[in-house]
Amino acid sequence: MRKPVVPILLLTLAFSFPQVPGGKEPEPERPADSGFVEKAGTHLGQIDVSLSGDPAVLDSRRAEDFEVRVLQRIVEGAIVDRVCAPDDSRPQALAPPGIPASASPSIESRTRPATHLFYFDQPHLTMAGRQRAIDLAREMIPGLVRDGNRGILVSDGQRFETLAGPTSDAAELVAALDRLENDPTQWDSFSYLEESRVSEVLDILNDRMGGLTMAIARARSFQTEEAWHLEKSIAHVKIALQALADAEPPKALLYFADTLRSKPGDHYLQMFSTTLLREQRAVLKSPVDIGYQMRNDAAFGELSLDRLLNEAAARGVRFYTVEAQGLTSSLGASSVSLRGSYGANNATIPGSVRIRQAQDTLGSMAAETGGRAFLNGVSADRMIGRIESDLACVFLVSFDPAGLPQDEPIPVAVKVRKPGVEVRSRGRLVIESASARQEKRLLSAFVNARASASASSMGVAVVPTGMKDGKFSGLVQVSPPASPYPDADWDIGFSVVGREKVRDEASMRASVASPGVPLVLERETTFPPGPFEVVAVARETSTGQIVSRQFEGAWPDLRIDPAAVGPIVLLQPVEGGFRRDEEVRTSGPLAVDERQAVRGDLPGALVSLVCRGARTRGDLRVERLLSGETTLEFDPIEIESGEETCVQTRDLVRAGTLGAGEFTYEIRVLEGKRLLARRERRFHVGEPGPAAGGGLRAE
Repeated sequence: MRKPVVPILLLTLAFSFPQVPGGKEPEPERPADSGFVEKAGTHLGQIDVSLSGDPAVLDSRRAEDFEVRVLQRIVEGAIVDRVCAPDDSRPQALAPPGIPASASPSIESRTRPATHLFYFDQPHLTMAGRQRAIDLAREMIPGLVRDGNRGILVSDGQRFETLAGPTSDAAELVAALDRLENDPTQWDSFSYLEESRVSEVLDILNDRMGGLTMAIARARSFQTEEAWHLEKSIAHVKIALQALADAEPPKALLYFADTLRSKPGDHYLQMFSTTLLREQRAVLKSPVDIGYQMRNDAAFGELSLDRLLNEAAARGVRFYTVEAQGLTSSLGASSVSLRGSYGANNATIPGSVRIRQAQDTLGSMAAETGGRAFLNGVSADRMIGRIESDLACVFLVSFDPAGLPQDEPIPVAVKVRKPGVEVRSRGRLVIESASARQEKRLLSAFVNARASASASSMGVAVVPTGMKDGKFSGLVQVSPPASPYPDADWDIGFSVVGREKVRDEASMRASVASPGVPLVLERETTFPPGPFEVVAVARETSTGQIVSRQFEGAWPDLRIDPAAVGPIVLLQPVEGGFRRDEEVRTSGPLAVDERQAVRGDLPGALVSLVCRGARTRGDLRVERLLSGETTLEFDPIEIESGEETCVQTRDLVRAGTLGAGEFTYEIRVLEGKRLLARRERRFHVGEPGPAAGGGLRAE
């Protein structure tokens, strides 16, 4: 699943269909009672705590043995749910003080599988670190993804991509690792070139011909580049966290990196003493304090990392950070050749400073989330043992968050009052507001659209319409499942991504009063040649139901292909609510998904795009054939030399022409007798009868 860009599409465009079949006019008041009751619930504050020690002592723990402090105040009446079976394998709930265990209102305890997300931050992996990270993951996956545990594989290189998962199949994850190892788009040279950047600043700084000013300027530019990479990495890790949003605890993110630093570029600043910077400023008579600016920018990186840790706290995710490059020393990492110390103009910086700063960052990421940092070449077996030990016996400590601030980090601490037990817990908690949780659910739906269980019910199609100025055009159609109940309000939106950029996006809010009325959001969009994605999300506001889907396709490259046939779309008329830009219709043609049955009692149109390659000069003949229980041959289309590059084909099939059965529609492009391109679309015509969804019936 490629995710070069994942926009947060705010579905706020208010819109109602004027008198669509079953529709309703906009009203200032809520529609009549539909019989559905919205119930409010309490969003508990919840802290996942790992306990280790004597099993007999662990089995005797009760809720009153846990001391929970929030904002340095003890929380009374906390409920403790054990997410690991005791030795006798019987479920056991830990009740708050004064309540017998048998009468405890706490969540019924049970053993839950863990979810592990393996994340490769390619710009911050050294050359040796990248290979070792892949080798470590290949050893760790079989040990961690077993007994019902699930795994996800994400890599952030030249593009941000989810390579596999969520899955409980370790072999699938290992196969994805093999693809990652040989994928040049998942390499990034930023970390590889760090030594040369440092050397360049030092070479300028040691130049006796007044190189100090230039050295400071070059260090400043390198710091800016490092800060940009930090922000980019943090943004992508936050996106990856959404893949764990709906997973039950315990959940862990295994983060492989070598050179991520919370203070980007601070090691450059240490090349210049404060006195040297002050003297240089006086010589240049500059009002700008470069040293202050560099220190300030380095500090901003810590704020960005802090926001990432807040996101992990809100999602209940632990970071297990891995310095992938292996054993390091004061002379530097094994993957690069570092000098023992850097001396220039009375300023000295040890070669280990960059390594130590990166290790400190990895350590703080792990400590703040209740995880662990694995530094200086920890083996895969030892990491598996530590992670399994942490997640083997997890307790969820829940409490009423009333009166606590929302959507901001609050310090928490958990202790066990009796000896003999080691406690590992996160240091902060974020109590999300209802609006923040809803926004995160929508973002999660965008991020996880491909793996969404609702993808089969979400309609997404691109109807090819033409080509102009080297770009293809197509009509994007998005339709959520028709609601089975009245008075449904839908927020619908989609984003189109091509060549690593968001090409277009659209959203609307629609209301229907009667059940079974389809809603369709349309937009004419242009596409460059090559692969593209449409990520669509819809939310029914009264029930909170969210459906999403990621639709992938590709447009031909006419510089290479002698001729090409675009996607073939089958359209049938339906009554419902259609919106395209500001135009609203109460009926129109809707694309039939390849997983759906076609209505034989309705007319249909088979639409595609036939294009001439840049090197093809002769006349072309386009033949179309529909074969199955009934065979239809359409009149050929002649495209003479010199005519337009692309021609839309549209073949109509009358209602009642096709009986129930399997059909194949084929398009062939010929130059004389030579076949240049071919494409087919298979579909199934269902038995006659009423169909849900305004003309479409699921197969």
